[in-house]
Amino acid sequence: MRMPIANSVRFWLWSVVGSAVLVAQEVTPRPVDLRTLWKFAEPDAAIDQVAAHAGVVYVAFGAGQLVALRANDGTEIWRRKLGTDRVAAIARVGVEKVEAIVVTFGEQLALLDRLTGEPKWSRRLSTGLAEPVVVGNHIVGGGGDGKLHAFSLGKGDPVWQTDYLADAPPDPPGFVGKDARIGDQKARPGPAAADGDLVVVPVFDQCRAVAVDARTGKRGANFPARGWMFMRPTFAGGFVLVAGQDQFVRCFDKVTGTEVWAFQTKGRIESSCLVRDDRVYQGSCDGHMYCLGLQTGELIWQQRLAEDPAAGVPIYEPPAIFGDILVQPALSGEIVAFDRATGKVVGSHRPEPDSEIEGSAWAGALLLVETRRTFVGKGEEAVFAIGR
Repeated sequence: MRMPIANSVRFWLWSVVGSAVLVAQEVTPRPVDLRTLWKFAEPDAAIDQVAAHAGVVYVAFGAGQLVALRANDGTEIWRRKLGTDRVAAIARVGVEKVEAIVVTFGEQLALLDRLTGEPKWSRRLSTGLAEPVVVGNHIVGGGGDGKLHAFSLGKGDPVWQTDYLADAPPDPPGFVGKDARIGDQKARPGPAAADGDLVVVPVFDQCRAVAVDARTGKRGANFPARGWMFMRPTFAGGFVLVAGQDQFVRCFDKVTGTEVWAFQTKGRIESSCLVRDDRVYQGSCDGHMYCLGLQTGELIWQQRLAEDPAAGVPIYEPPAIFGDILVQPALSGEIVAFDRATGKVVGSHRPEPDSEIEGSAWAGALLLVETRRTFVGKGEEAVFAIGR
């Protein structure tokens, strides 16, 4: 059933005695108090990445520095200098009995002991590697050389590589591929996602995502858009969802690549969606949060992040869920809480008055946000742990 947007959604609680209806009362979502639990900041150092896994938060800062913090209180576990290049990606390893994380910096790929920071191995690559994903004993990611690469988890040895440049589609109007690439890149891949052995990698300049089998390197379906896309794809049952600067979020059959539905917002989309209980939650740079039905893409509700309808609130981070509450970090520096059922705004929190939010991660019951200074130099570089 198609439901109206949040501003007109009402839920009623009816008191009944026998067959007689006595009274009807509107159910109003309770306000939510979001708060900062701890903060990490390094003097005069820019924060590059934040990630979390199994109770540990990893923060990359400065030129090649990496620190591990306890998620519950932010106390330091270890820190390590990896090199002089900034850490571009931190990927968790979900393999049983392998206590490690994968990091990329410059053209280096390394496996670190997640509890001590000690390198297990490090390999220099022939190309930069976008944020990879670990599937079984393989590390899979997209390279700036126009190839998908797999490396062994045990030693970092190359396993396979697969071209995704030769079948690149024509540029859609207004989105010229060469304008999206950096330096001598042949392609500009984004962060990989996995569902079993299926890995999907977004390719910014090609306005599509590509699928590959993690074991064999055999290419699978393509998931095309009509604008640049960089966010991590989202899996949901038999679907994969992607979005881009053409303002659409699109749902595809993950095996065949058939488009199931597409929903257009009023601004470019720069963040991944979140799927929970057959609903899709997608933020757009038009300053709205959208709730859609997973099966058909119908609009269930939409809500502005800012009270002022004219205020622009770009969204670059995916939403997160605290029980019945949806929380969305915005570039403006504010974290907005929505009631999941109605879309009603039930709270907000700004961890630092003058900073912007440019990164986030999820650690159990904690939302981690990475802040940066604004273009006029206000604010600070830090990581904040947010809870209820």
